[in-house]
Amino acid sequence: MADELRTLAHDLKDFLVQYHHVADVQGPQPLSPDWRSWELRFTHRGLRRHFIYRVQRQDPLATMYQALRADTTGELLVRVPGERPGSLLTNTIYYPPHG
Repeated sequence: MADELRTLAHDLKDFLVQYHHVADVQGPQPLSPDWRSWELRFTHRGLRRHFIYRVQRQDPLATMYQALRADTTGELLVRVPGERPGSLLTNTIYYPPHG
């Protein structure tokens, strides 16, 4: 499973670079040996962002990718009040989605 989740993490990074034009990408970096959680750091529209992904259940890879891609896009659109240029904004994204 770790290999599949590592691939998923890299696919999400590629998605961010290709479709959302993020820059200064660092990661994905595993936060657990089995890749059930990992992080990506990048710049989006001039703001430093830090996304932490947590996988709590394994499903078909395509299903997981689709859900995480949609949640990632949604989180990119969130504007946090009081943002300061250069500050690091952290978002945690779960699979399966919470809420």
